[in-house]
Amino acid sequence: MDLPASPATTLDALQQRLTDCGLQPAASRHGTALCWQGLRLGGSDSADIDVELAVTPHPAARQYGFMLFVGCTPALREQARPLLDALAPAAGAWLWCGPRGAGRFCQRVFDAFLYINGPLLRETMQHGQTQPDWAAFFASQLQLGQQLLALAQQYRRAQHDDSQPELGALLQEFARPPLLHSHYALTLARLLELGLGQQQLTQGIFEQLLRPAP
Repeated sequence: MDLPASPATTLDALQQRLTDCGLQPAASRHGTALCWQGLRLGGSDSADIDVELAVTPHPAARQYGFMLFVGCTPALREQARPLLDALAPAAGAWLWCGPRGAGRFCQRVFDAFLYINGPLLRETMQHGQTQPDWAAFFASQLQLGQQLLALAQQYRRAQHDDSQPELGALLQEFARPPLLHSHYALTLARLLELGLGQQQLTQGIFEQLLRPAP
C-alpha cells in the first residue's frame, strides 16, 4: 500500500478562484506559475517560483476555498498574504510550512492522515457490515506508517538535519501556532520520525488487542 497521491490542482482553478475574489493574477509565460504584484506562485515541481503552493483540491474549492500548504520565506509570505487569504476558505486559514518544498511535504503527511481516517476505514469494511476488518485496517495503518517514516527521514536528510530532539520539547514546539515556527515542516518530520520509529512497539500493541480472548 502506498501513500495516497494528491490530485493535481491546475493553476487555472486557482486563477479562477482569485478572479472570483476580485484579484487578477496572470499566468507566467510557460504556464507554470501565477504572477501577482511581482510574485510568482506555483507548485513545488516548478523551480521558477517565489511562493510554493501545495493544494489539496475539493469539488467545492472554487466556491469555498482550497486546503492550502505554503512554502516560502516569512517576508514573501507576508507579501503574498492577500492572495493566500483569497485562495483559502477564510483569511488566515492556510498553513505556512517553512521554506520552499515544505508545503509539499506537509500536504503529503496531512493527506495520509485524512486517508487513514476516511477512505482507508471505508475500504476495510466488509460489504453489508457496519464494522471494518480491524486486522486489515491496522495492518494497512502500519504500512502507511512505515511510508510516512521514510518520508519524514527523507525530508530531514534534504534539510541536512541530524538533531536528536527530545519528545517533550518537540511536542511543546509543535503546539505553538505554525506562524511562530521557523520551520513547521521540519518539526513535523522530527515528530513523525520519533513517533513512528516505535513501530515495533505499536505493532505489538495492535496484535495484543486483536488476539482472540481465551
